Amino acid sequence: MMVGVIMHFTEKSTQCSAEQSRLLTENEGQENGPPSATFTERINSIAKEPLTPLTQILLILILVLLLSTSVGLNIYIFYPGLTHVIRSLLVYLLARNTG
Repeated sequence: MMVGVIMHFTEKSTQCSAEQSRLLTENEGQENGPPSATFTERINSIAKEPLTPLTQILLILILVLLLSTSVGLNIYIFYPGLTHVIRSLLVYLLARNTG
C-alpha cells in the first residue's frame, strides 16, 4: 500500500516538472521580443505631451488639495494649541460678519 502511494506522488511530481519545464520554455520565447517600456519611460512619454486645459486645472486642484491637507494634518497633529487658536479666530470672524 505504501509503495503505491509513493509511486503515485513520484508520478505526479514528474508530471508537474514536465509541465513546468514546458511552461518555462514557452515563456523564454516571449522574452526575446521587443522589451516593454519601463515605468520611467512611460512617465517621460506622458510628460512630453502638451497638457490640455482640463488636465492643467485638475493638476492644480490636486496640488492645492494635497498641500492644504498636509498643512492641515501637520497643524492638527503637531500643534494642538494652534488648532484652538485658529478655531477661536474663525468663531470670532464668523460672529463678527453675521452680527
